Amino acid sequence: MIALSTLTFDPDGHVVLRELPDSNTRDLRRRTNRLPTLDGGVSLNDAGFSHGDRTFVVRWRGDDSAVRRLVRLYGRLRVSTRDGVFLAAPEGIRQRNGRENELTLLVLESLT
Repeated sequence: MIALSTLTFDPDGHVVLRELPDSNTRDLRRRTNRLPTLDGGVSLNDAGFSHGDRTFVVRWRGDDSAVRRLVRLYGRLRVSTRDGVFLAAPEGIRQRNGRENELTLLVLESLT
């Protein structure tokens, strides 16, 4: 389950979604790149890990009106997942297949 809530008081500012299995909230990536060197080897640059590089894609079935309201009114949301609580910016919401919804959230930081 994924919970979305506003950062300020809003009596309608909390939604719990039963995510579908093809949702993506668990990917982790490091800030790395690999460059070829003149001697035929490689050089690896590792700038570490940041939650701010993550993107959550939450898919669910059912009513999307409460989530659409949050996306329309708030530029930042608190997102609770099984991995923790995050501050995220809603990038967009769309309907898939006429029955499923998809919300894309750009993670800004971990709050836990």
